Amino acid sequence: MQPPPSRRPVAARRVRPSAVGAALAGAAVGSASGPVTACELSAALPGNLGGACVPAGAVAGALGGALLGLAAVPLGRSGRRRRQPAAHRPAATTWAAAGLVAAAPVAAVWRWIAALGATGGGLDTLVLMWLGVPVAVGGAVLVVLAWGLLRRRGWARWGVVVGFSLAGVAALAALLAALAARGVGVAAERWMHQPPPELGPPVVFLLISLAVVVLVLLPSTAEDFSASGQAPPQDDEGPRQEGSAP
Repeated sequence: MQPPPSRRPVAARRVRPSAVGAALAGAAVGSASGPVTACELSAALPGNLGGACVPAGAVAGALGGALLGLAAVPLGRSGRRRRQPAAHRPAATTWAAAGLVAAAPVAAVWRWIAALGATGGGLDTLVLMWLGVPVAVGGAVLVVLAWGLLRRRGWARWGVVVGFSLAGVAALAALLAALAARGVGVAAERWMHQPPPELGPPVVFLLISLAVVVLVLLPSTAEDFSASGQAPPQDDEGPRQEGSAP
């Protein structure tokens, strides 16, 4: 007589590894962008938090990133699988999203060069030189995400939505901080006359983030990834020759 199979709790069976990984990955991305968002908002809104914005922003960003990662889990399950041929070419919206993702590193390098040129030397220049390393790493990650979109990979679609959503929030906070630094309220009309070097980078990053998220979530892009996920898997053994042994 065989022993009865072990039964796991219902709650344990419902937690999938993909959901846990999405929550952890979203928390990691959120903890990286959270301090930037919190410090920019602290500079834009009354009641400056000072140095406390970094730990508070990391905690809040990790929580928000984990929730966003869980909400975007269905995006990671779409698209092509391993050893699965492409059913058709990428849609126009997929091409546009991948192009904007690949252009984002150019905007980041532009921002870094502008900040480096604005410093007068000393410790600020040294800090910005070290910041060039994460900018280069982030650029490489964005290139990989753009390649994954063109290959119709679900993990790339998930990463683009989560990453650019958090980046858009950080860009919006930076834009509010730039307006507050010039003594201009959000509802004022003089913000159009502010110099582009101060308002240009956050506006560009905000527009790119919004455009990428919208393009990836459009129905045409969703159909593109859904059709790729329904393609039959490729047989590595190839067609059998007639008359060959089974």
